[in-house]
Amino acid sequence: MQKRYDWGVPSEHRRTQTAFGGPFKMELEQADLARLNSTGLARDFDVKGSSGQMRTTV
Repeated sequence: MQKRYDWGVPSEHRRTQTAFGGPFKMELEQADLARLNSTGLARDFDVKGSSGQMRTTV
């Protein structure tokens, strides 16, 4: 698995983020996330991982 998390810039008009689990049930405007990135309070990051073979019964 490999994914780049890129918060973007406020002018990109990306969709609102609603899928936050745990005790925090909230919606975050993408422009707010991008603003945090622009001011240095959030950073883009890469996620990489691997797994062994997975099985399931049908």
